Amino acid sequence: MDLAITVVVVFVVAQLLTLIAAAAVCTLVSVVSRKSAANKVANKAIFSDISYYWLLRPLAYIPLTVFLVVMLDSAGWTGGGLLTSAPIVVQIILLYLLFEFVAYWVHRIFHGNRLLYRFHMPHHRIKRLEWSNGRQDHFVFEILLLVVFVSLGLLLGVSPLTFVTTIIVWYILLSLSHHNVAFSYGPLGKVLLSSSAHAVHHFGCTFENSKNFGVTLTLFDRLFGTYAK
Repeated sequence: MDLAITVVVVFVVAQLLTLIAAAAVCTLVSVVSRKSAANKVANKAIFSDISYYWLLRPLAYIPLTVFLVVMLDSAGWTGGGLLTSAPIVVQIILLYLLFEFVAYWVHRIFHGNRLLYRFHMPHHRIKRLEWSNGRQDHFVFEILLLVVFVSLGLLLGVSPLTFVTTIIVWYILLSLSHHNVAFSYGPLGKVLLSSSAHAVHHFGCTFENSKNFGVTLTLFDRLFGTYAK
């Protein structure tokens, strides 16, 4: 019971902090860039995204997350791992890179199979990128990534703080990749996925010729030859 309560608390805190952080960072980028495409239609869409995709739907994932953690704990996946004794910064970096690596391939495989693509198609019905619609995807696709993230973290033995910090950073960068404000990461653009690069994936590619499968990074697209400007 204590483990289940801990999972619920960590999950809820992570979701709330993620929303606050993503909204704050994207708003700051808009202010610094001195660009804002906000209008009544966009604001209504953002409010709708936040209400459903950021707040309401994640609540449905709590029982699954609790079940997954409890089952993996019973199977001996918790209590130790490759990163258990590693510094928190190392845990965050390695968990992030491993999760992004898996997310890249899941995304790429879903685009390579018409049956699987049905479970990702809702995300490509987006007509206009907004920071809030990065999570506008089929629940099957999102649940798959959730299972991967939790399983990786438990297998590696990372701390709850690592879980929360990693998911916050990941969703901040996901939101920035969908932001409707043009901005540059500068030299970090060689690694981080900008909104302009992600727009190529959304609007500049066909099903048969998709590019830029990275969710928050361009690292694996560049490594596996799927990056396009």
